Amino acid sequence: GTLDIEAAFYGFGGADAGTSFFVLGSFLFEDAVGIGQLQPMVRLQRAGWGDGDTFTAFGTPFQAAPDTDASLLTLDVGVHYIISGHDARLAATLTHTSFDSGIDGADSVNDTVFILGGQVQAF
Repeated sequence: GTLDIEAAFYGFGGADAGTSFFVLGSFLFEDAVGIGQLQPMVRLQRAGWGDGDTFTAFGTPFQAAPDTDASLLTLDVGVHYIISGHDARLAATLTHTSFDSGIDGADSVNDTVFILGGQVQAF
C-alpha cells in the first residue's frame, strides 16, 4: 500500500488576514476490490483570526474583536474508490465544520455534511 501525509501552514495579510493550516493523511490499499482500490482519508483544516483581523466565513464578513480568537475548523473523514488514478474515482466523505467568532456569549456555528462525489477525466 501507499501512505500519503500532507501538511501546510499559511499566513495572510490584507483583506482576509489571519493564519491557517491543514493536515491530511490517507492510505491506498494495494489489493484491488473489484475494479479499483480503497483509500481511506482524514483531513483537518483550521483558519484563525484575531485582534481586529478581517475575514469572511459562510459568506459573511467579520472583524475579530481585539483580544479574541475566531476560528473555522473543518474535519473530513472519507473513503475513495480509485479506479484509474486521477482519471476515474469515487468518493464518500463526512465533513464537520465549526465556526467560532471568539465573541463571549456568541454561539458557534456547526454543520455536518455527507458528500458523495465522482471524477472522470477523459484527456
